Amino acid sequence: MRGPIIVLLVITGPLAAKAISDASAPESLCGHAYTLPPTVDAPDSVGPLPLRSSLVYLRRSCPGARDTTSGFYLRAFGSVIEVVGDQPVLGDSADRVVGLIRVSGGRRIRTREGIGPWSTLREAKRAWGTLEVVGCAAGVEYAYVPQRPGLGLRFGDVCPRAARELTTYPDSVAIQAVEIFTPVD
Repeated sequence: MRGPIIVLLVITGPLAAKAISDASAPESLCGHAYTLPPTVDAPDSVGPLPLRSSLVYLRRSCPGARDTTSGFYLRAFGSVIEVVGDQPVLGDSADRVVGLIRVSGGRRIRTREGIGPWSTLREAKRAWGTLEVVGCAAGVEYAYVPQRPGLGLRFGDVCPRAARELTTYPDSVAIQAVEIFTPVD
């Protein structure tokens, strides 16, 4: 009988320096440094980006962001984070209140329960139990999380093109985006 075989892999040069610096370097999101990705905390914030705050104020704190007609978006932690304005800020017709934040793409930004883009419907059901699904008849593939008011899950195109109706989604359906929004009472 032989003893265990030990293999030692040594990486040197520029590749090794890059691997070490990437592993320990914090990433930034709107002026805040993170060693681990921020979480989606429905219905309050995605890291330093809170709902119900001034869109103009948040945009100023995120210099690398790109403007859209309804707000702005930025790339961080391998994801696209969209910040969307809602109703006007009282006393300032040029500013709006942040009403929705959507995280899509990437696999690093997650909810406290570990659900995020590319998680499956099965994993979401395991984390939260029942989901309220807006089905294909409405032309939207979306689910609300009753246990976490203000949290929504957007799926890819899972509906048959002809019928646009599906009674249940397969558990293997991947979540395309996680959204937080101001819940309506």
